[in-house]
Amino acid sequence: MRRSTSWRRTCAAIARGCRWPRTRRLSATACASWSAGTRWPPAVTGFLEEVFRSSDVEEVPPGKDVTARELLDRGRAKVLTELADQPETQATLALTIGKAYRSLGLYDSAEPLLQRSLALRRQRFGEIHREVAESLDALADLYGRHDEAAKAEDAARRALAIHRALGDEPGTAESLNNLALALEDKSDLAAAEPLFWEALRIRRKYFGRADKESVAVLNNLATLRRLKGDLAGAESLYRQALSLARDAFGPGHPWIVALHGNLGVLLTYRGDLAGAEAAYREALAVARRAYGGEHPSIALTLNNLASVLVDRGRDRWPEAESMYRQALAVQRKLLGNEDHKVSITLNNLADLLEMKGDRKAARPLYEESLRIVRKVFGEEHPRVADELSKLAGLLADQGDLESAEPLALEALAIRRKLLGEAHPSYAASLVVVGSLRLAQGSPGAAEPLLRQAVAVYQKALPEHHRDTAAARSLLGSCLAARGRPAEAGPLLLSGYQDLRGKLGPDHPRTLAAQRRLDAFRGTARATGS
Repeated sequence: MRRSTSWRRTCAAIARGCRWPRTRRLSATACASWSAGTRWPPAVTGFLEEVFRSSDVEEVPPGKDVTARELLDRGRAKVLTELADQPETQATLALTIGKAYRSLGLYDSAEPLLQRSLALRRQRFGEIHREVAESLDALADLYGRHDEAAKAEDAARRALAIHRALGDEPGTAESLNNLALALEDKSDLAAAEPLFWEALRIRRKYFGRADKESVAVLNNLATLRRLKGDLAGAESLYRQALSLARDAFGPGHPWIVALHGNLGVLLTYRGDLAGAEAAYREALAVARRAYGGEHPSIALTLNNLASVLVDRGRDRWPEAESMYRQALAVQRKLLGNEDHKVSITLNNLADLLEMKGDRKAARPLYEESLRIVRKVFGEEHPRVADELSKLAGLLADQGDLESAEPLALEALAIRRKLLGEAHPSYAASLVVVGSLRLAQGSPGAAEPLLRQAVAVYQKALPEHHRDTAAARSLLGSCLAARGRPAEAGPLLLSGYQDLRGKLGPDHPRTLAAQRRLDAFRGTARATGS
């Protein structure tokens, strides 16, 4: 989950999803409550009242709504031109308006204001001051949202050093959370986890269990546990966070959208598709009430719900494809064509098209997705491995084994290095490489890979999970090719039965398992074995 404040990640860009805020309408009432609900010096309050005065209903031309973007643009212009002789006030307002731009996903507009706030505060207070750390924390959050993990880590470490020097424990907790998120984005999960726990301990010490920032850190810990493959631990933490959030915020708060969405992700990983669909539909309903039309949380939820619908059966595919295309259109509009969140939806749509048998249409989408993630993340990142693995599978299905093999091996190496050999994603790469070896006519080379994949899945995933079932089916086919029918038969049968039970009889993975079982039975009848 990425953050919508420095504390939280809104709407995880996980296996299938993305996030990007859109300008929301801001009424005169909202503007007034914003100003009245925040304790600022009189100069700051008066300035905000002047900025927002023209948003009063009687001063807005008929038929024209004032958007948050328009109000912020007006405020930015005033801050930069009218407060040159009031550096402390300018720094405070630059930070406030920069955070507002950030929350709307307008990162290019946010960064200069946040940098201006930092420079003014350093000039006024020196390096070791709470307000300097506050501006650094805001920048760390901005860079994290913008997928600039190195910059986020640097800003968070500098803020953390200041908070610790001042003995500011609440500030320390915020910087710990930001630093942990940056490390997680760099796939350093082992270093990130103790920082989250320390941040949570501090927040609860000062503010109790129902503190909203504690809920956010708890959610971040759950996401980290999911990334580490601890699915039971992750579900427990997500449900704790959701329960606390309902008590603290009520059932219609935007955070509920994010938490339902992340729970849906987790339930999908655990193979509970009905539970995941229910979680996503609840998230979508809350998001539409909270945000209205084009909003990143709605696009994310459509994307993730579509992915569950794909796995729930062929009759749900038309709805799923429509949802993917809606999400992709919004993301391209808001992000352009080079953002990694766009690549996620490209991958999902390509996956569905491939399942429908339209590999020609799927291939350029996979290739575009891979190009984007290499550009954004570099050569070694779990997302790069995901895209490599998907494209390798498609090429193998098209019969281009020579092109598929280096991609599959590269994905395997990345996942082994970053995730370890006990992670389900590593098992998925073992399955891809094992499948290639089978297709190349080398079942002896495929067997140890598929056996290892089954063992990893059985330990990491719930009993009868579809990924475990598919791997068992492939292992059975491998053993049949090696002339060991007594071992092959039970694996082929149980793999098919579990897939049929989880995904239905018409799902491509079920049909592939059925073809393997039918081929095995046909050979057995022909040979009388």
